[in-house]
Amino acid sequence: MRFSRIAATASAALLMTVLGSGSLWAQFNSGLEGTIFDPSGAVVPNATVTLHEVSTGVEHNTVTMSAGNYRFTALPPGVFSLTASASGFETATLSEIRIQVAEVRTVNVNLKLGATSQKVEVTVSATPVTLTSGAVSGQINETKVHELPLVGRNMFSLVVLTPGVTGLPSGGGQAYAQATADIFNAEYGVNLNANGQRAESNNFSVDGATTNGNPRGGVTNLTPNADSIQEVRIETNSFSAEYGRNAAAIVNVVTKSGTNEYHGTLSWFHTDTHLNSRNIFQNTNGYLNKGAPVFLRNEFAGSFGGPLRKDKDFYFGSFDMLRSGVGIGNQAQIPTPQLISYLKTNAPNAISTNLLTSFPTSFAPNHPPTTAGTDVGSSCTGSAPIGPFGSSSFGMVSSGPITQIPCDMPVSGIGTFNATIFRNGVQVSGRFDHNWNDFKDRLYGSFYRTTRQTVEFASPSVYFPKFSPAEPEYTHLINLDWTHTGSATFVNEMKVSYTRTFGDAPCDNCQVPAMGTDDGTSLPGNGFIGVFKQNNYEWKDVASLVRGRHSIKVGGNWARHHDDEFFTDTTRRPTFQFRSILHFAADTPYNESNIQFDPRTGQVGSVNVDFAYRSTDLGAFLHDDFKLRPNTTLNLGVRWEVFTGPTERFDRLNNGVFQGGTTWQERIANMKMDHVPQLWHTRDNNIAPRLGFAWDPTKQGKMSVRGGWGMFYDRPENQLYTGDRNNLPLVANASCSLLSAPACTPAYGLGASGSSPYNFPAVTGLQVQGLNAKNGLVGVPTSQVLTDPNMKIQYGENWSLGAQYEVWHAWLAEADYIGSEGHHMYSLFNVNRFAGEIIQNGGRVGYNSSFDFLGYGQSNYNSHYEGGTLSVHNRGFSRGVNFQAAATFGHAVDQAQTFYLEPFDPLNLKAEYGPADFNVSRRLSFSTLWQVPRLSGGPGVVSALVNGWQVGNITILQKGTPFTVFCGGCDYNADGTFGDRPDISGSVAHSGFTKQQFLTGVFSSSLFSAPTGLAPGNVGRNTFVGPGYINTDFSAAKKTRIPWFVGQEGAQLEFRAEFFNVFNNVNLNSFDSDISSGGFGQAFGSFPARDIQFGLRLEF
Repeated sequence: MRFSRIAATASAALLMTVLGSGSLWAQFNSGLEGTIFDPSGAVVPNATVTLHEVSTGVEHNTVTMSAGNYRFTALPPGVFSLTASASGFETATLSEIRIQVAEVRTVNVNLKLGATSQKVEVTVSATPVTLTSGAVSGQINETKVHELPLVGRNMFSLVVLTPGVTGLPSGGGQAYAQATADIFNAEYGVNLNANGQRAESNNFSVDGATTNGNPRGGVTNLTPNADSIQEVRIETNSFSAEYGRNAAAIVNVVTKSGTNEYHGTLSWFHTDTHLNSRNIFQNTNGYLNKGAPVFLRNEFAGSFGGPLRKDKDFYFGSFDMLRSGVGIGNQAQIPTPQLISYLKTNAPNAISTNLLTSFPTSFAPNHPPTTAGTDVGSSCTGSAPIGPFGSSSFGMVSSGPITQIPCDMPVSGIGTFNATIFRNGVQVSGRFDHNWNDFKDRLYGSFYRTTRQTVEFASPSVYFPKFSPAEPEYTHLINLDWTHTGSATFVNEMKVSYTRTFGDAPCDNCQVPAMGTDDGTSLPGNGFIGVFKQNNYEWKDVASLVRGRHSIKVGGNWARHHDDEFFTDTTRRPTFQFRSILHFAADTPYNESNIQFDPRTGQVGSVNVDFAYRSTDLGAFLHDDFKLRPNTTLNLGVRWEVFTGPTERFDRLNNGVFQGGTTWQERIANMKMDHVPQLWHTRDNNIAPRLGFAWDPTKQGKMSVRGGWGMFYDRPENQLYTGDRNNLPLVANASCSLLSAPACTPAYGLGASGSSPYNFPAVTGLQVQGLNAKNGLVGVPTSQVLTDPNMKIQYGENWSLGAQYEVWHAWLAEADYIGSEGHHMYSLFNVNRFAGEIIQNGGRVGYNSSFDFLGYGQSNYNSHYEGGTLSVHNRGFSRGVNFQAAATFGHAVDQAQTFYLEPFDPLNLKAEYGPADFNVSRRLSFSTLWQVPRLSGGPGVVSALVNGWQVGNITILQKGTPFTVFCGGCDYNADGTFGDRPDISGSVAHSGFTKQQFLTGVFSSSLFSAPTGLAPGNVGRNTFVGPGYINTDFSAAKKTRIPWFVGQEGAQLEFRAEFFNVFNNVNLNSFDSDISSGGFGQAFGSFPARDIQFGLRLEF
């Protein structure tokens, strides 16, 4: 047990030396450093430096080292004052020092000769230049969170303004106000790609507590409400050894604490149907009106905080409540009223009659219908009966009332589905801060609880209301942090946190199975059902020590992840497929699938596949910010990380076990399925060195030349392997089909009960013959999900080189070259296939004939990115203006933008190299807040109306993302996998298409053809560029002071109007690149049109 010995030794060493150590991102992860000089420019050692937190009264003390340098660590973001004194010098006091989250500010002090008792006020230059690290990052302060227009009141919509990232404000549903991209999702995917890395590699934390979703990478389980946020830091390239777990963007949210003053807020935001414009694909111009689904959104929020004991104890709380109805509208094919009426009269005892009358749709067809004769391909005419129809392979209906349906009777048709789905949510948070031991100890605890109620994933899974139950979700975060100052040069911070995420996809009327038709007609029934519970436990500790010119941090972390998936009930309900709506009317399916059984006994529905996956993360680091000279800092660090191979609580894991072979193909051919205690062997040699530097050639704090390089490991996401729950030999899933040889007749019927185990009719024709030597089903190849038992851990190399310059007071210009390499990137695709096997074997056989699809989770993809950023911003407001702009350009190439993507040829992954799906060659984003100058001297009423205005905008302009032309119905290399890429003939433009071309078709399918033989097509992956994106969100706010409100300061009432996509620009998406599709070459979707939201906010 080599890993166990290493882990135990490392843990013991950490505990013995620094009370345990290590930190990733903490609430108190900011700092202040500098050098004290005398009038001649010489350094002043042993000077006393005191730092005072203005809002809470907390004080920190230290002394300068022999090199005249000082450093405060483990600080919260906020406003500070600093006092420096030394014998023979006047005492200097510097005020209004603003420190941001995860920032180390540099403030140098020049002392004047004189008595220590003589005090002088020094005006500190609030330079925004970073003089202590080479990180490339962006910051969103409290003002921007409150004043810029927020999509869905979700602050994550602002992270895409950061230099070095691409992405759009995440959205979905109804317009930008926003129907589903709000703060109430238990799993929220942030649309963000940083430094050319996958979105799955992003990392999220709140007050230092990790909030990453474990089943899905790049997902956060908690989105704090805007009133609870103090600041957000987004690091696209960081070279500190403190950071681990992921290789892309680091998003660190810091929440508010109480202060020595009582403060609070109340707010209300509203939008509705009449404030939303139609997009280009909706059939009426102007604003939504008659016939559109109703959309109504009201969000209420508030916060309050203050002191329990001044300078000692503080509290803060917030709440956010959503009450909304999400308008859903689309077209769907459903049974006609004429067919239902016929069945009620002529086939009253049929299952189809029971279902269609007991579970009606909420809408009716309104397009030309499909007649009975057309649906079954009959040659009948007029009102003559359609007669017998079907075939032995798809179900033969030879007699009975369905064969007597008139030929011209409408049996199915497309209707317009309009519905308003409730979406409600509540989030509450609380925080308590306590200081004692003369400010040497600081303890705070915080919690969040978020709940959401809506219909399955914000839209109905079917068009039959009785099968659309509410799906509850909730997230808890509990966080506890203790910071101890042992001396003027030693600080230790320890953190423990617990996150719980819960979701329930329930089932109503579960006695009805899942069903579908080949002709596209929607049928009653439930789809997926299940419950998921995720529990994450985390401990971190960091010790900070200042010695001479060294600022050293040493630390470690431990995290335990529980992923409990209760999906057994889904496997106990079969799925039936019908050739047509009339086969459904005749109760004649041709296929029954999802028949779960124990392969050892043949008993159906008996295996419990409620799995409880377990994994552990370990990390330790050593980092030194070495002050080589007063104007030069080196960042030197190393990090060790371990992500243990997954286990299952009840020891039920099954994986592919290789039985020998000299080639990859032979190893797959000889593989067998078997029980394993762990899916892959834990690797304990993941060492990640980091190097950074910052150099100020001006020695005045006006410029910084910065750069660095580092390695970063990525934790495997659970969905890479959790398909294991359906693996042999534990459980098998079979199908019963008339298409099989010998034919098997589905046992169509309803369950005897609406509660588990449902007791659906047993299939009498199913041949369960046990397991063969490879633990495959005898005579029935089935699909399996495997993982590489020697899985390598994905890692990225990130680097940057750039410069910052303060162009004028508080205005910073920055230019950076950035790059990355992704190695051993996670993938999962079918390895049991080869070119020509359909021809060679007369069907799908693969290398291993005991199995069908073998999805193999491994780490063999790579990526590369080179790019640059140019940015300018000011710190705070300059003459009433706050401005930030970032231009990002670059080129990202990879083999897959996510882990689950099928390559054309598993043995030739180099052919998949191409532009990444998120590759954007050029992008410009900027935001502005402008406090309109006050007019003085006018009448009181006029002054009240024209003063107090503020306007803001967020603008994003970017080139389009690439897409791949493919043939969805083609298997050119005859390996049993469809969706291959074709050949292209002639000279065809690859980019530069107009908006009108995307609407009418950028090219014809006739330009593409099947490649010769089994060769791959000459169309590469992602060789064409889709529509670009231009959008401006605008806000206007009027602030009015209310002097008579509670407290001496009174209150401020703000009226807001927010215009998302204010210019109503058409931004196309959802491009059809399938040459076998009738809409090939056209865009069939768009981002939302203009949406207006109003708000009221009271701040006191």
